[in-house]
Amino acid sequence: MILFKKITFINMRVIGFCICFTIVNQANTQIWSDQIFLDTIHTLMKEKQYDCYFKIVKDQSKALAKNGNIEKFNDLDSLFRLDDLLKIGIDKSTLREAYMFRGWMHRKYLADLNGALEYYLIAHQLLDPRLKGDRTTWTIENSTGVIYTQLGDYDKAEYFFKKTEKYLKATKDSSKLSRLYTNMGRSYSSQYKRDKAIESFERGLALTNSNVSKVANRLNLFELYIEMGDKIKAAEILNTLNLNKSDELQNRQYHFLRLKGAYYGLLKEYEKATKYLKESIDIKKNEIVASADRLLAKDYNLLAEIYLQSGQFDLAEKSVQKGLHALAPSVDTTNVFLTSKSHLYPENTFMELLTTKADIIITSNDKSRYWLASESLEFAMHVADLLRNPYVSESSNLINIQANRELINKAIELEFLKQNSNDPDYSLNNVKRYFKESKNNYLEDQIQRKDQIANLEEKERYEAEMLMDSITHWNNLKQVNSSLDKIDSIDILITQSQTRLAQLLPKLFITDFAENVLIPNSIEYVLTNNNLFCLANIDNKSHFRKMGSSETLSQLVNKQREYILTQIDEKELLKIGKELYYLLIPKDFVLPTSIRFIPDDILHFLNFELLSKDGKEYLLQNHVVSYSNQNRLQLKNPEASRQEIFCLAPSYKNTVSSASAELIRGELYGLEHNDDEIEKILSIWEGDNETFKSKDDIFEKIHESSIFHFAGHAIVEESSAFLALDDADKLDSKLFTHEIEAQNLNCDLVCLSACETGLGKIETGEGIFSLTRSFIQAGAKAICSTLWTVNDESTAKLMQTFHQNLKEGLPKDQALRQAKLSYIQQAPPEQRHPYFWAGFTLTGSTHALNTKSNVYPYIAAITIGLLCIIFLIIKMKST
Repeated sequence: MILFKKITFINMRVIGFCICFTIVNQANTQIWSDQIFLDTIHTLMKEKQYDCYFKIVKDQSKALAKNGNIEKFNDLDSLFRLDDLLKIGIDKSTLREAYMFRGWMHRKYLADLNGALEYYLIAHQLLDPRLKGDRTTWTIENSTGVIYTQLGDYDKAEYFFKKTEKYLKATKDSSKLSRLYTNMGRSYSSQYKRDKAIESFERGLALTNSNVSKVANRLNLFELYIEMGDKIKAAEILNTLNLNKSDELQNRQYHFLRLKGAYYGLLKEYEKATKYLKESIDIKKNEIVASADRLLAKDYNLLAEIYLQSGQFDLAEKSVQKGLHALAPSVDTTNVFLTSKSHLYPENTFMELLTTKADIIITSNDKSRYWLASESLEFAMHVADLLRNPYVSESSNLINIQANRELINKAIELEFLKQNSNDPDYSLNNVKRYFKESKNNYLEDQIQRKDQIANLEEKERYEAEMLMDSITHWNNLKQVNSSLDKIDSIDILITQSQTRLAQLLPKLFITDFAENVLIPNSIEYVLTNNNLFCLANIDNKSHFRKMGSSETLSQLVNKQREYILTQIDEKELLKIGKELYYLLIPKDFVLPTSIRFIPDDILHFLNFELLSKDGKEYLLQNHVVSYSNQNRLQLKNPEASRQEIFCLAPSYKNTVSSASAELIRGELYGLEHNDDEIEKILSIWEGDNETFKSKDDIFEKIHESSIFHFAGHAIVEESSAFLALDDADKLDSKLFTHEIEAQNLNCDLVCLSACETGLGKIETGEGIFSLTRSFIQAGAKAICSTLWTVNDESTAKLMQTFHQNLKEGLPKDQALRQAKLSYIQQAPPEQRHPYFWAGFTLTGSTHALNTKSNVYPYIAAITIGLLCIIFLIIKMKST
């Protein structure tokens, strides 16, 4: 009886606490004191009244947030320790609800996306795998996808969206599916995948009868058409929205006003644009409890852009400062610019505001403050660097790299303005750094990650290697699956493996390369939206020049390629070569005998050997040309003292009736000359004609060899590229780029005697994704590859001479040049056109191969010297 009374008393006390606390907080008149609150929740926890415990914590959180007491709100995070809560046996479903709530609060009241994400991910861990599309699964996974989108990690966003889509399709919940497609459309829009975004928003519209979803999708379509500059489509959506008088549109009034401001900015009706944007900002200010808000900052940035377009530079700057203050409220940015990079955190709105600030100074031609524009761009690039490291896969990284490249382009343009105006803040060292950072950052990341994996502890290294194998396996399956559902499932598995791999590896820091040291006798290029710039190191002197129009360059490069592929008269080709020479090479430059080019963008498609200074001779005839992907790419090790060569000449069963001179190595039919090419190359190196059983066998042989020579077909498509091992349409017959990239090679030379092996998709700020790049990522030191479809017969002759020159100890670039000159002298007139010989280029190390034959001249010289000395000694004694 006494025990019963005690339990009843405790329960009544607990119930009393719950009732009183709830009534007080619902009235929103006061917040309970710290001591009473702590006493209450400790009692509830002790008595295992977990539902009531979390209800009181939730109510206190809401009350603190609504009253703006963010510091105490943050203190409540200590009540959400997963390990401690699990130990005392709290039900997972109760915990899941609590963590969902906490994530929502961090997102709504703190604008703390990373904090919110942490709570949602914990809630996701607590999901019951048997639940299929229940409320919590939908809320957690959809919210997590939205947050990843806002953070710019689009692959993880898509991973969670695809999981949610699968659940919702199974449960046939069209309302939630419509909302999901809205969120997916926003994610695609952020990635500039506008066709996919429009498709998602329209699917969302088609699925729903809810006015909420209709308004959301129409607002998103409106925003997308504004970004695309499609005034007609934007006007159609605006008319539909103006007719909508529902509460749902009123609830999104600030968003609608913001978009109306952007729309009238597109129409250059600046007075209306600023009016609507200010109204949007006023509404947003009244809704904000947290002092930091990215949406408000984005509104200020848009307002600044409108002021900039209308020439109101002072108002534009004030708007930028207000936007920065919204993101960094602890810093006084109203009069003083951000003074430290420590004020910045991974948020792309910082990049937008800082870029706008630089644009204002440049557009207003305020030369006295070019230094401040440079500082703004430096800070923006710092944010881009903070954003880059967390991403697990290629596509998210490339989107961020593209944004960073835009910043670098602006910085290079600005340095040129400073150079021209004799600004004391102009820095050639900064120019060198910007050029180095303009390309192949992701490639360097991938190369260094392999080194990181090699340095892991044995257990973690084994797991990392298994994950790498899994990623390669899933990518292979994508090549043979046409079903979108299956590809989506494979993408989820790839993202899981990539995420785990990222967790195993420490934060990546780019290796410090020799600062401000350029490759000797090199010219590097950067194409901005409008201009071509070059940075040259000739005779140990550095030169920074603006060369001409990007548009003109593109036209000339495309025209030259057309002339080559159609084998037009060489006089016309030399004329184009002369125009390109003076667009790419400053007139006052005296080019050294050996010159290395570091191309950018469309210049990856150009063979610089076909430039012509006088319109009579090609650059090839007086200069040795080679290429690099990046001015700072490191060579892992010097060339090994090995002669081993692995040659691969696949057999293709299909036959064609074309003449030998017309056969190219880019379509899957039998080749007449590749076997002969391999036999002669093997005889030069005294190698054996080896066979292979599988792709693993091929990679093992490449690992063991100093030289890998492939003579066959290569297929380069928009989404993939591969070396064809035979003409069967199956996985085992294709050596894909992603399989090559996963290797750790140490070859001195990879020679890809096949079509278009140096071509692929160009990614802004990262270069060309080709078979050449894949072998560089795998660790090969030099790659000889092709820029177009090469002829079978001429290729065989050219490659045999190339290898003979290598055997005789010539550096790789000289060996290739001499092979071309020899071919031109010996070829019949109908096969002397550059189409037949100029397709091959050398990228990477130009050093001579360390072959045994290279020591013979030295041994002979020493022997002769010794004999001469002995002869002289004998003669002297006899005298």
